[in-house]
Amino acid sequence: MKLIRSITVGLAAVAVSALALADGAPRHKRAAAAPAKDVSEASADVPAANADQLQAMALTLLGSFDCGDKDELVVTRSPDHDGYVVVRHGKQQFMMRPVRSETGAVRLEDVRGEMLMVQIPSKSMLMDTKLGKRVADACRNDVQKKEVVSADSLGISAPGQVDTNSAGQPASPLVAKR
Repeated sequence: MKLIRSITVGLAAVAVSALALADGAPRHKRAAAAPAKDVSEASADVPAANADQLQAMALTLLGSFDCGDKDELVVTRSPDHDGYVVVRHGKQQFMMRPVRSETGAVRLEDVRGEMLMVQIPSKSMLMDTKLGKRVADACRNDVQKKEVVSADSLGISAPGQVDTNSAGQPASPLVAKR
């Protein structure tokens, strides 16, 4: 008798669930999207910059960057944290830590781990590390624009440029263009 009652209650629960789903009731409630963190919220958790980071900060290019896709990036010193920068892209802002790479490039790493900006002598780019794609490319500030113009006037490729005239091989900055 108890077995029949348990089976009946179980079947009733399944039937109620099936009716709820058939009526269009959602199966799972989705969590509300978390609001985007403001730079000031992200900056509350950043550690003090060490000597390596301060050296990388000294090499970081600041100011406005015009990008190839008619986009713009703006890199400014963090007003609250020495050794950090704020990168603005559109309406988004990212608190970033400068890191110098072995190749001489400066990486600006988002403290939230979402974005990465790479600065090389001839250009900069902003990448979404979560999606694995470039958000802005061929971005240049005044210093980088001069680097490219100077290299072109000398007949050489600026570091990071590719000489498209020579079988697709990257041109050395020390080898004259053909």
